[in-house]
Order: sequence, then C-alpha cells, then structure tokens
Amino acid sequence: MQRQIASECLFYLAYHTQLTVGEVTSIIDLVKELTNGSSSSSSGGGSSGLPLLDPLLMDVPSPYLEDGLTTTTMMGGGIGSSSSLTNAASAATSSWYQQQLQQQQQQQQQYQQGWNQLPSPPTTMPKMKDAKEWNDELITNLWGRGQPQLLQCVSTLLMSITCAFDSRHVLVNRESHGPNSFGVGNALFPPQTHFEGGSGSGVVNSPALTAIHSRLDPNSQTAEESWKRRDVWGILLISYALLLRPAASQLVSPRGGSSSSPQQSGFNRSPPLGVGGSGGVDVKSTFSKCLMVASQLKSLTFARLSLIPSFGMPSTMSSSSASATSHRTTSDDASTYDFFVSIFAEFTAQYVDALCHTGNIPITRKEWYDEELNLAQSEWMEKDQKRQFGMWAGHAVEEDIGGPRPVNVMDRPDCLEDVFALISCICACNPDGAQAFWSTAEEQHDVGEGQLEVSVVLAPSRCLRMLDLIQAESDSALFVYLSFLSSLALSGGTDGTEASNGASMVHSFLSGNRTMNNHSERHMHFNWNNALSAIRWYAEQLSPEEGDDSSKKVSSDRIRRSNSTADTTESSSTYYYGAGGSSAANTSGDNSSASSPIRQGNSSSSYSSGKDTKRKELDEVGRSTLMSLLCLISNVATRSAAAREFILSIQLPAMDSDGTGASYLDGSLEILFSLLTVPIPPEIQGLAFMAIANLIRSRPTEDMPKASGESKKSQAALRAWELLEICQFVPIKLLSQYSSYAAGTSATTSMATFGRQQNQGTGDLPATCFPQSSEYMMIYQLEHVEAEVGTYPATEGFLFLLSTLVKYAGCPSNLGSQWRLRPGCAPYIEYVTDFVLPRATGMSKNVKTLPFASVADECRLINRAMEVVEAVLVRYVVPPISEKKTFDEIKAQYSSNVNAARVELGLAPIISEIFCSAEDIDEEDMTAAIQDFRNELIYSQEDGGMNAAGQMLEASFGKKVPFPKTPGFSILTNILSTNKGLLFKIIMKLLAEHGGANGVQECNKMISSESLARSLFRETPPNLASTKNSMDFHAQQRQNVLDEAAYKEALSTVQQSMLRPINPLLLISCSDGGCSDKNEKGASLDDAVLWRERTLVMSLRILCAAAAREEAFVQSMRNSTASLSIVPTLLFKGPIHGSMTHRFVDEHKINVSKMTQLLTSSSSALHRTSRSNEILPVIAEYVGYNACSLVNPQGIAANSFSIISYVSHGMTQAECIRSLCGDDINGVGLTRAFSKGLSLPVPDADDGANLRD
Repeated sequence: MQRQIASECLFYLAYHTQLTVGEVTSIIDLVKELTNGSSSSSSGGGSSGLPLLDPLLMDVPSPYLEDGLTTTTMMGGGIGSSSSLTNAASAATSSWYQQQLQQQQQQQQQYQQGWNQLPSPPTTMPKMKDAKEWNDELITNLWGRGQPQLLQCVSTLLMSITCAFDSRHVLVNRESHGPNSFGVGNALFPPQTHFEGGSGSGVVNSPALTAIHSRLDPNSQTAEESWKRRDVWGILLISYALLLRPAASQLVSPRGGSSSSPQQSGFNRSPPLGVGGSGGVDVKSTFSKCLMVASQLKSLTFARLSLIPSFGMPSTMSSSSASATSHRTTSDDASTYDFFVSIFAEFTAQYVDALCHTGNIPITRKEWYDEELNLAQSEWMEKDQKRQFGMWAGHAVEEDIGGPRPVNVMDRPDCLEDVFALISCICACNPDGAQAFWSTAEEQHDVGEGQLEVSVVLAPSRCLRMLDLIQAESDSALFVYLSFLSSLALSGGTDGTEASNGASMVHSFLSGNRTMNNHSERHMHFNWNNALSAIRWYAEQLSPEEGDDSSKKVSSDRIRRSNSTADTTESSSTYYYGAGGSSAANTSGDNSSASSPIRQGNSSSSYSSGKDTKRKELDEVGRSTLMSLLCLISNVATRSAAAREFILSIQLPAMDSDGTGASYLDGSLEILFSLLTVPIPPEIQGLAFMAIANLIRSRPTEDMPKASGESKKSQAALRAWELLEICQFVPIKLLSQYSSYAAGTSATTSMATFGRQQNQGTGDLPATCFPQSSEYMMIYQLEHVEAEVGTYPATEGFLFLLSTLVKYAGCPSNLGSQWRLRPGCAPYIEYVTDFVLPRATGMSKNVKTLPFASVADECRLINRAMEVVEAVLVRYVVPPISEKKTFDEIKAQYSSNVNAARVELGLAPIISEIFCSAEDIDEEDMTAAIQDFRNELIYSQEDGGMNAAGQMLEASFGKKVPFPKTPGFSILTNILSTNKGLLFKIIMKLLAEHGGANGVQECNKMISSESLARSLFRETPPNLASTKNSMDFHAQQRQNVLDEAAYKEALSTVQQSMLRPINPLLLISCSDGGCSDKNEKGASLDDAVLWRERTLVMSLRILCAAAAREEAFVQSMRNSTASLSIVPTLLFKGPIHGSMTHRFVDEHKINVSKMTQLLTSSSSALHRTSRSNEILPVIAEYVGYNACSLVNPQGIAANSFSIISYVSHGMTQAECIRSLCGDDINGVGLTRAFSKGLSLPVPDADDGANLRD
C-alpha cells in the first residue's frame, strides 16, 4: 500500500513538473527491477517480479480435489522448480493413467491367454473442483503472492514515465517554480535542439538523451534482453518515440517514408534487433524503430489487457465512498481512474497518429496468418526438395512426417486489430477520451444578412482517414473500421450539443453528408445502406435451409409479409446457437464460412437471398464484423436522433426466396429481427436486441406534433412490438394456460421424476425447469445456453428491448390478436416477473438459482429485469371506476392524484420519476385499464363466440376465458397483495442482500480483484477446463502415453484456444429510470457497483410508485362490482409427461393491503442474520447513501426518504420511529443515516427538489 501511494505521488509530480534525466532513468531502472524481480528469488515467490504467468500448469491451482495437492504445493512455494510443480500438479491424473494402463495390460493378457473372466471395474477419475471454488482459489493465491499489487505499482510508474516524456504541454520547472523557458516541450529533449551534420542527418549528441537512449535503444539487443517483460519495455519505447516525435517529424518526408522505416505491409518479417551505433542518437531512425518494436513485443495487448485493468474500475476508484464518511462535492468530479484513462487516451492517440504519419500501420491478423501459412508452406517445400535430392543421391534422409508446420497464433505480434482494440477499450472505459481520436476543423455557416459564423467541429483524424482507405481494399480490415467508428461515436461534441457530438459526425459520414477523404471516389464509400445490407446478408446466409426443420422457421420472407394476417398462424420458433438438431453448430468440413458481405453486390439493386446449398457459419472475421455493425448502430442511434430517423427510414429492395418472384422492401427493423431468427451466438443476439431498442427510442417532436387524439407513441416501437410477436421469442403457444400445445412437443419429464424433484433437498434441486429444446426459445437460451457459462447477454438484450418498448410504445392491448385468444403484452411481462426474476434471485421453487460468472453478471441481469417492472408501473394509470367519465376528466383526475401524492404523501422529491405526464396518457390504454376492474370474458362456448378459435394457438378447455389483465394492474396487485406477492418479496431481498447500503462497494472490489489478478495472464486467462486438459496431457506425458513433441503440441493447442477474442466494446445504454431520458448514460458491463446501485434505485422507485397509486387503486377496487381475480396468461412450469396439470387454470383472487402494513410486517431474514428482522431499518440506511455511479447521486437517498415519508403519514410518530430503528433501540443507525442525508451536497437546479428540504 505504501509503495502504491508513493508511486501515485510520483505520478502527479511527473504530470505537473519537469523531471530531470537522473529521475527519469531511475524510474525506468526501478520498473525493470520490479518486473524482473531479484535474481536470488525463484520465479514465483513474493519478490519474483512480474513475469507473464503460465495459465496451463505453473501458476494455476490443481483442478482436482486430492490430498497433498494444496495451494502451497501448486502455487507459490512450489513454483521455484518446474519439475516439482508438475509432479505435484499431475499426481492424481498420473496415478489414474497408470491404473488405466495396468488394467489394459491385464485385459490384453487375459484375452491372449483365453481367460474367461469379467474385466476389472473401471477406475474413476479424481473428483473435480467446483469452477467457482477453483476460481476463488486462483484469485486468492495470486493476491497472496502480491503480484496484482505489484502490477498496480508498475502501471503507475509507467504512467509517470509517460507524463515525464510528454512534449505537448508546458511543464513546471521545480527550481524556478515557473514554466520551462521554451514553453511547450520537454527539457529532456528541448525543441531547439540542433542536429549534427546538417538538418538532414537527424543525429543529435545530447548527454541527457544519451542516458535515456542507452536504456530505450530499440536497436540494442543488450537493452532488450535485460528486460524479462519486453511488452512493458515496449510501452516505454512508445513514450520515448513520442518524446522524439517533434524533432523526427521535421526529418521525415511528407509521404512518411523515411529510409529506416518499415514498409506498410506490417511487422511480420522485421530484421532482428541489432546493436546501436556509437556517438549521437539518430532521432529519425530511433523514432520509427520504437513504434515498430512496440508492436512486435505485444505492448498494445499488454496495455489493453493488463495496464488499463490495473487502473481499477470507475465505481471502485471514485472519490465517493457510497455509504462511508466521504462523498463527492460535485457531480462531475473526475476520479483517479478517469484521470489515468484520459491521460492514456491522449497518449494512445498520439501513438496511433505517429503510426499513420510514418506508414508503420500493422497488417491485419488474417494477412499475418496468410503470410505465416505461405512461409510454412515454403519451408516445407524446401525441406521436401532437399529430402528428394538426398534420396536421388542415395543418402540417408529423414522420413517425411507430412505437411507444413502449423501456424502458432501465440507467435502473432500486435496487428491492426490490436491497435484499434486498444482504442475501443479506452473509449468504453472513458467515453470522454474518444474525443482524443478526432481532429477538429473550422466551418463557416451563413447566419443571414451576408454574415458568416465560424464554428469548431469534429473532423476525421489522420488514422480515421487512413483506415477508411485500408478497409476499402481489405475485407479483413472492415470490422476494425466499423469498430473504430463505433468508438468515435461515444465522443462528446465541441459545443456540448447533440448535433456536434461524435455520433452525429459518424452519421454524417455514413449518410453521405460529409466525406472522409478528398479522393473518396477512388474507393467504395461505406454507408448505412451497406451496413444494413451486410446484416441482411448474414441473416440469409446463416438461415437454416428448408430441410432443416423448416416448419419452425421464422423466415425473413414472413417478417416482410408481417403486415398481412394471412400467415400469422404459422408455427414459429427461434433458432439458437448451439441448440440440438438443426440449430446445432455444424462442424463438418462441407460448410463454408460467412465473413465478407460487403463486396457481394450493390445494395441499391434488388436483392434476393441467392443462398448456396451449403449451410454457412460465422468465422472469426464474420463474427467480428457482425458484432461491429450492431455496435455501430447502437452507439450512433443512442446519441443521435437524426441517425435514428435516417436508419429507420432506409428501405432496401428484396425478393422472396420462395421462387414466386414477389418483391418487398426490407426496413431496418425487419432486417434486424430477421437476424434474430437464425443461429447466432448469444453475444450477437444480445447486440441485435440492443440495436433494435436503441433505434426505436423516438417520440413525436415539437417540430412534428401529432394531431389531437392521435397516439404519441413511437411508431417504430409499435412496429417492433409486432415483429417481436411474430418471432415469438417467448414461447406463448407452449406456456399459455389455454393452449393445446401446453404439454410441449419434445421430450418431457415423467410424473415420477417430477415428484422426486419436489421432495429433494436444495442441494439436489434440478438446474433447469424446461426441456433442452429450442422450442422454448428465450427460456431455452437462458437455461441451457447462457447458464452454462454464467453470463446472459441475449437475455439482457431482450429485457432491455422490452423495457424500451414499454417506455416508448406502452403495452398494446391488442398485440397478437390475430392468432392469440388472449391478446396483449402480458406474456412478455410475465416472462420477466414470473420467470427471469425468480430464477435470478433464487426465489423459484424446486429449481436451483441461476449460476453467475461474477457478481456484475448477477446485478446486471437483475437490473435489466427490474427496468421492465419499473417501466410498466410508473406508466400505469389507475382508472376511476365510480362513474363514466370522459377521457379529459380521467386525465384531470390523474393530475389530481399526482398532486395528492406530492403534497399528502411526501413524495415530492421523486414525483417526476414515478408518474408520467398526463399528456402522455393514451385513450386506448385507459379503456383496457378500466376493463381490468371487470371480470369480463373473451370467449364462451355457450355464446358460440370466437368461431375461429379452433384455428388459433389457444383454445378454451372450459366454458369461459377471461380477459387478461394489463401488466400494470398485475404488477401493482402483486406488490400490494395481502399475502406478500412474489414480486414484493423479491424487492425486499434485493434491498437487503449484499449487506444493504454498507455492502455495495464490496461488489466492485470482488470484480476489480478478479480482473486485476487475471490481467497477469494477459491474453490467455486461465479456466478450469483448460487447466484440467493441461494436467491430463502432462500426466499422459509422464506415463509415456504422449511423446515430448505430441505433448508440446497438445499444450500449444490448449493455450491457443484460450486466447481472448477481440470484441467490439459496446457502451451499454442505461438510465436511472423514470419517465424521462435526461438521466441517460453509458455503462460498462463489469461495473458491478453501477448495476447494483441501479437495481437499488429501481427497487425503491417501484415501491414508491406502488405507494403513490395505492389509494386510487383501493378506491377503484371498492367501486368495482365484481369479485376480481387474475388469471395469468402463461404458466412457467415445464411439461410433465402423462400429466394434465396444464388443463387446470391457475387463478389468483385479488386482496390488497396498504404498503405501510406490508413494510412494517415484512421480515428480511433473507441474508440478514445479525440485523433487524424488519425491512424498514434497511431502507432507512439508504437515506444517507450518495451513489458513486448514477447520473443522479442522490437518487437512492431520495427514493428511500420518500418511502419513509410515506410511512410516517400513516403511523404515529412513536410507531414510525420504532419501525425505522428495528433492533437498534438506541437509534444509532437511524441517526447516522439521517445525518449523512443532511450532509449530502445540494443538487443542481435541474435535478429536482433538494432532499434536505
């Protein structure tokens, strides 16, 4: 800790002041000493330095539960000797393989001797550790060795050197306490330095520069070999190059082709590093070589996967400690994390610009692989020719073992993808840093009367223009270009307006309003039409063929024809990546890859699928390209309303693939939904859902007002509801209570098995509720695909789409009326409240809780589900039932109820977050809401109504079918239920778990600790399966089952399979909720504190919204003449073979209570063993909570205080204080919480009411 504090002090000193040569060289030597470690210690001890850890054997725990294989044996103490480690690591597997060999030998002898005896029983493998247990052991051991702490210290020192070499700012002279005499520049290499031998030689003889050069000479083999971590040394080379750049730029030709610089083809075959010459420093040659060598040493990969994670995480490093003593003084204070990332963003922008300026841009991974493949082929052919010549000459020659050597991707240097993956990582960590990768330009605008106004706007940088040219010539560079544009879209504007931000500028390029290069006519200009054409191409190429269970296929043709009702009763299903049958990933060699859609043809012409007869699958380039396209659409659409409208207006001509020749127009939504109906990985499916959600976030603007009485809902969102219903991502036909398909069509669970499952203990509960059949669509996706790895990108994207649809189009009551007996959005909301939330929170009966890879994954999935609940409830309007009222009178009554909640219930601080505007109320929605208070029937056999019911997916098994309740009605009755509904219990658990208000920061500490520990392995983080395979191969090698060559090849194959793929990083859209988008922001997937805080604010707001509607709801129930009950549309129970349970309708009588009564009687024995048994003390703790990741830091506190204010209005003062104190009879905790609440900073005027008032 003290070493880290000293390093940070040194960093701030280097950032502001001019360091001397001696100080800089001392820091460089210190970094080398820390990374190399002391020579007397072993490679794994506490002072062993910072080696690149082995993810296979040396630095990971044993995967087996065996006596003697302790942590000390596996890691730390045993690492000094490689042989002792591997012997201990594979003791269990070696013993097992030895027993297996003995059994095989005995059986062979028995067979040869004709013994008629039974074979020996098989020997079982040693028992495997649980994946979470193994991972926790790995992280604990690494932190115990002190290497994550050392990485943090080294990273801070590297940032210090980066600042010390900075030549673009004015540094303060510590002796004169003023700026350098020459202003901008660096005293280590002053701007006025004179070169020897005239201006053309570029040689300088400076003692200061010579001292640095002796340590960072890229041509010195001695300097390079003195570093054990040469990727760290490469970061210093980049800093050194940027120090030399002002002088080197004067010496480099305008074309960037200095004689010593490499060709633009890349770094694939550079000459070996030689010893530098004596005398002065050749600035031009050194500058160019430093840029090149850093890439060869994988320094960019180190920066992305090790350096940036060592900065910490935004919420962890924030100066605000959520519930502790300190808090932010302003809402925009930059944390240490943001400061580090912003500095590194500027550093990276200079580096990439220098690469483009000198022509040192590396080649793509595919180009490197092709060159290595050709080289291996040439080597093999040369060797084969020598062998043949030897045979002709009669010499003894080696036997040809066949074929060229395989290409080992572990030898691959940093390529073009790695350069821009680093940029994407920086922009995702700190969106403000994206502006460093733009340039700026002045534009003149006519403001009338012949006057011109000059404004500064974002302009394409040098690297963007060069990448635009590269992608036009190389398919493999396309996804890099798209990913870079997606990152640039995160940038803010020059004047703070949306029209000037990065997303608007990217849109202007892709829409053709601006050009990126002056000679753009020489190559294809990529635009939005190309992007949507590419997505459509992937959807068609990946679509299962007609013979592959086509009866379940939702084809793109059907989506195009979805405006017609002729085909809406067709059976439908979504195909999922990795599903059985036709949707399974086909690995046969007959399949071709889908990777290059852009060059297939002109998107302006009529399009037909024209699919090959072979089934196509995504290769690495195709996967990356498709993900980049979706991320680009999401990032731009989120931040630019003009881009949303433009993309939604695109219509691409297409023709039916059924041979009829019918032509259609494919809209952007139809294209994206068609992609969701083909087998794609969950990550891509989640991105597609998010792209759709971000596109439909539009309402009628003031410029285009709607006519009186016309719906103010987003038409794009209403269309998305229709397409969502067509695709049937929620299996309504299998789960509907009135469906003839409710028993399922695939393998089901027997009645006896179901009974055993009900009687078994918690530890023996099944992990899934439903069969492993893709018929169950999103349920199958969650239980059988995503749960296998503990991350749920597709489900999260689907939930985000649902919440967005509710916000911008409400819950249409007639959805699915063409084919469903009980129309409406209830099935989709029930999927959230009755399936996802119970499974994620462990509240489902007779089934295990969903597994999560990290606490961030858990918080993120729960938050996405709570967003749906919150969106439905805050937009629910309780209708008056006493007498018939006009629509205007209903809106007036609603406004009166809102005012009563503000004044009488004390909900003023959050009133705008829990109620929508009266002007947004829809008359059709109010009609459906009034119907909730009547037990009306849709279909009765006695009436003979609904003659077409037999053709629908639902049918009546009794005499009557009730109307479904609106989602808002169902959620409110669940929360206010006298018996404490499931949703109310889930909210209570969410508020109390993880230690309540005092345990939020622990979430990110766990994530940050694991991220930092795993970053020690750089691009090959270990996992239990790979470690198990490696141990098994080592055991086989010890038993001579594998020879040395086969053993090394097997380990190499395992390690190559562990390489992290480069994915475009999407800044996940999220808002603090409520009825407006003013709290919109982006979020990192791994920011556990952010997702936990958002879950808290959603949970508290849902309680406030229910409390605010409580009085009107109870009054409407009293005025209703019917005995109300709810019959859910879906029943989330797996099919049971031979059972008729699905024929019995699940019905719930409605009986509600006051929220005050529910809160004061609720037990929170849910993970609160040493605290009060009441939930109100838990809620009271949040009164003093100042959030460190939300847009509104006081959002949680305001909602918590509003609940307490509401409770105080329905209880006496003494009762209220007793309930709030709970077991703390002295009220110390309550006093502390309120004192923190009073000390919270005053919010801005636009943020609403002051909590202290």
